[in-house]
Amino acid sequence: ELKGRLQLREGREPSITIDHVEPLVDKKVETIKQEEVKKRECLGLKIDDESVLDELSEILSAYPGDIEVFIRKSNQLFSGGMSVRRCNGLLAELSSVLDETNIVFFEK
Repeated sequence: ELKGRLQLREGREPSITIDHVEPLVDKKVETIKQEEVKKRECLGLKIDDESVLDELSEILSAYPGDIEVFIRKSNQLFSGGMSVRRCNGLLAELSSVLDETNIVFFEK
């Protein structure tokens, strides 16, 4: 960012007087750092029985959104490969397949 004056006088060459210079790089770095700090909401689903995976996939695909889905099975965490939106319909359908204690929204 530059701040200053432009002087235009008849019979003279135009001149620029710079009063203040602020590097743009610092602002870009600050913006990037702020974006890195922002946390994203995620959905964690704990399953004990793989037979529910197809049904869960159908439910999750019906609610596309920005919340990344993770699946925990046998103490291992897997990316669900999809994102959903948070709404009552999604929670109701997931609760029909999983116990509510196995459905957790968290920040990552």
